[in-house]
Amino acid sequence: SITEYYHIILDPMDRKRHVIADTGAERSIVKVAKSRIDDYISAMPDDCLRDILARINHDELDEFAMLSRRLSLLPNQTRKRAEKLKSPELIVNQKGNLEFHFSIEYHTTGHEPSKWDLTINDSFGLTKRFSRGPERSYILIDDEHTITVEQILERAADLLLRFDFNSCVFDLITIDDRFLSFFKQVSSSQSFSNFKLDSIYNNLSSDGAARFLSDILSAKAKKAYIGFSYAGSIFDEAFLVGYAKTVRLCEITLYCKEEMAVESHRVGPARFRPLKAFADSLSYFGKLIMPSLLLNTDWLIAPLQKRLRYRKQGVWQFHLTRNIGYLEMRESLGQNTDIKIVSIDSGFELETSRRFASVTCIRDEGDWWFQVQFQ
Repeated sequence: SITEYYHIILDPMDRKRHVIADTGAERSIVKVAKSRIDDYISAMPDDCLRDILARINHDELDEFAMLSRRLSLLPNQTRKRAEKLKSPELIVNQKGNLEFHFSIEYHTTGHEPSKWDLTINDSFGLTKRFSRGPERSYILIDDEHTITVEQILERAADLLLRFDFNSCVFDLITIDDRFLSFFKQVSSSQSFSNFKLDSIYNNLSSDGAARFLSDILSAKAKKAYIGFSYAGSIFDEAFLVGYAKTVRLCEITLYCKEEMAVESHRVGPARFRPLKAFADSLSYFGKLIMPSLLLNTDWLIAPLQKRLRYRKQGVWQFHLTRNIGYLEMRESLGQNTDIKIVSIDSGFELETSRRFASVTCIRDEGDWWFQVQFQ
């Protein structure tokens, strides 16, 4: 608005004249003010304008870019520093090899929530549909050359820099080496509290898998839900230990769809056998659901007792090499402990003065399906 520009651009004498004259002819004031503003903007050096532009959001930068040919170049130079639009969630779907759909809801002060539905495809076109108003289509680049997945994802990453997302969902995405640069750019520019990768298809090379796990760790999301569409998980012991130590009491769900049966403890064959170093970090998981994990029962008691003393709700679900029962746990507690134990069907309950945990262990073919609910 005119008033906002006064505070940024006009000198103190101009502001004083504006306040005095404001009781008089409003129309003449606006004309004078507009003239003065145009003159000051044109006369200001680029460094000063960049500093001003870094304080506004991306939508306002778009409007500023339309003022003149010279000024149209400056917004792109300041977008990385510009104020981001707050968005609770980003949802990304892949529709075919060369088409990606992005759903974004965002909020601006004094306005109702708005929503973008973006589709970027192999013609490098962008269709942007608002929740309020008509669908609009744009051609982002008019290029006769073959369009690649890398180019599509690079353009998408540039668009997403406008937003500050609280969470992110990738659904039905093929994760390959070409996708990694996009994922890294998005994850490194955001501070996600949680993200979800659901029904992911893994086409990563061995080097690509290592980079992908490193990027997930770097994101430091408090909650992570990662599911592949078929067996062949890339998660290893170093990743799990690193996540637990980097984000204390994190909430992690790792699975392959073939393993999961939501209505039952039957979750398929366990296949991941970590070393004791992993068990030493187990207490740092606020939530850990990993059906493919097969943990040595001998290593469970100490981290279970340590986790009980943290004041945080959560759940553990994975496989054990053998059953852990009421008698074994009671003996391990000994006499000098503040933990009470009560026997229940298929398990036991543990209780301190402030914490409570319900533990069950059920036979699952050659292994034991272990569940503990921390309350």
